[in-house]
Amino acid sequence: MVSAELEKAVRNILKKEVDEKDIALETPPNEKMGDFAFPCFTLSKKMKKSPVNIAKELADKIRPSGMIDEVKPVGPYLNFFADWEKLGKNILESIKNDGNDYGKGEGGLTYLLEVFQANPFKSFHIGHVKNAVFGEAINRILLFNGFKTITVNFSGDVGTHVAKWLWYFKKFYKDEIPKEDFSKWAGEIYASACEKAEEKEEYKEEVAEINRLVDRKDSSIMDLWKNIRDLCYDDLKKIKDELGVSVEKWYPESETVAEGKKVVKELIEKGILEESDGAYIANLEKYNLGVLVFMRNDGTPLYAAKDAGLLHIKKKDHKVDKFLYVVASEHELYFKQLFKVYELAGFSKPDDNIHISYGLVTLKEGKMASRLGNVIVYEDLKNEMIKRAKEEIEKRNPDLENKDEIARIVAFGAMKFTMLNIDNVKPIKFDWDEALDMQGRTGPYIQYTHARICSLLRKAEAGGTIDASLLKDEKEISLLRHLSKFGQIVEDAGRELKPLIITNYVYELASKFNEFYQFVPVIKADEDVKKARIGLIEAVKQVLGNGMWILGIEGPEEM
Repeated sequence: MVSAELEKAVRNILKKEVDEKDIALETPPNEKMGDFAFPCFTLSKKMKKSPVNIAKELADKIRPSGMIDEVKPVGPYLNFFADWEKLGKNILESIKNDGNDYGKGEGGLTYLLEVFQANPFKSFHIGHVKNAVFGEAINRILLFNGFKTITVNFSGDVGTHVAKWLWYFKKFYKDEIPKEDFSKWAGEIYASACEKAEEKEEYKEEVAEINRLVDRKDSSIMDLWKNIRDLCYDDLKKIKDELGVSVEKWYPESETVAEGKKVVKELIEKGILEESDGAYIANLEKYNLGVLVFMRNDGTPLYAAKDAGLLHIKKKDHKVDKFLYVVASEHELYFKQLFKVYELAGFSKPDDNIHISYGLVTLKEGKMASRLGNVIVYEDLKNEMIKRAKEEIEKRNPDLENKDEIARIVAFGAMKFTMLNIDNVKPIKFDWDEALDMQGRTGPYIQYTHARICSLLRKAEAGGTIDASLLKDEKEISLLRHLSKFGQIVEDAGRELKPLIITNYVYELASKFNEFYQFVPVIKADEDVKKARIGLIEAVKQVLGNGMWILGIEGPEEM
């Protein structure tokens, strides 16, 4: 990485005057202040001088060399300015040679990620879209950092919600089973079932009996259960493919029940679970984690038991270093409880399991819930976004071919960027107009920039040797500086597991390019300068594309 080489050069210069252990470099808040800054506060006690004076003294002693063009004291900081005429050639060659691999790391661990937390017998709504694209972005961040990943889905094909669905379908539903938008229909049945089950107390016992029949795999219910479940899975896999999400293995909850019951027995024998009114619980009060119920008093296992059973199954199926759970923030306590039980039982070490929490998607009316039916389902979200994207394209470029395909690409880019362009734990209030704004901090803005670059490169017809030393304009230097940081940005995103770090980067890169293109001539520049600027633009296209790939966003060549 060019930025890493530059940092190394700064450290080599500094360590002639300062102990290496005292060197902690920072990036200045403004590019005009330099490329790296050395804060002199830590030396103040040692040298018994003010950090401002230390910075001045160091600046007098240090002589720029290699990649460093200037060293300048700025208050308590010693700021370093790179020689971008020298670095430009290095950066452009690295990007051209590495291509789609530019910025990739060399991580060695293997991660198993639970992603795409979609359940059969329910609708797939806008909240699930957030989960799907967020999980895929985490997966791609890890892959780009050089780690190996295995993606799995753990879905609730048994439990109270399934029993409620089956009960309503058998007792009240008289219409045909649809062949399209199956998950949407299943969600409508589930919302009706939840409402109906509250009407009479006897209905609740009927639902409980259905739940027991499913748990016993009773023949009177299993054919219906399997048929509906499989139709739901077929539809969910179609949605997964449309969203460009990787799921390598599906673990239905029903396949973890037997193992979960074994784990419950083991936890009882180890004294980690105790009986409470016929149920079995993990009392975690002394860890300030409350109580986690593993099994009901009727012998049916709850989610914790099945999750623990799944951990055993995953360990048998895969050899991995870390287990990641991409699940919404409302389940934070549950995962803390679950991981503490794993630790107490000796199933795993405290840092073997990581819950990657994210904020919920809300409506203006408040939180969504499948049981209430107040959700924006995926099918409606997709169709409306494509419709609006197509209308916007018609206004901007009525002669564009393949409008339907471009509209799909833009709509999905808008959805994904909106879901990822926020800190992990913050909630989202989805806004149709903001998501599709071509001039805002949005997916379509990034995609439009990509299409604009493609159009420029088609017109340019430049080739031959590039003299990067001709890139001297401050906007050219700003682009080079930003391109050099991509590898570090990828590393930061991998360390913090935050897609926001990538969205920030690609938005800034697109903005810097658009500012460059507005004020710096390309086609009309002198031939050698034109060649250098085209080389810079090709590098921007490549790195923008790499960043968009991590986010799962396609880059159209026309728009």
